[in-house]
Amino acid sequence: MNGFKNFYELGYRFLPKYWGQGFATEAAKASIKYGFEKLKLDSIYAIADVQNIASNHVLQKVGFTIIEIFNYQELPHNWLVLHNSVQANIEGENS
Repeated sequence: MNGFKNFYELGYRFLPKYWGQGFATEAAKASIKYGFEKLKLDSIYAIADVQNIASNHVLQKVGFTIIEIFNYQELPHNWLVLHNSVQANIEGENS
């Protein structure tokens, strides 16, 4: 995807009745923690449709950074990354 191979990607989907209840944020945090602590990953990637404001907000809230915009299925999507060192800094600030 987007020219990358063999990468770890965070993704989630919820039915509309579950939107806005914090489930995406909690799932993202748990997945990131598992990826960095148990799998010892250096980086985790994510994509979100540019117009999906809620998903982009969740991803940025948990520490992801938009690194570029690319077309996926003929629509512009944000390509985001979270590096393990960034997550360690965020957790340190929340302690």
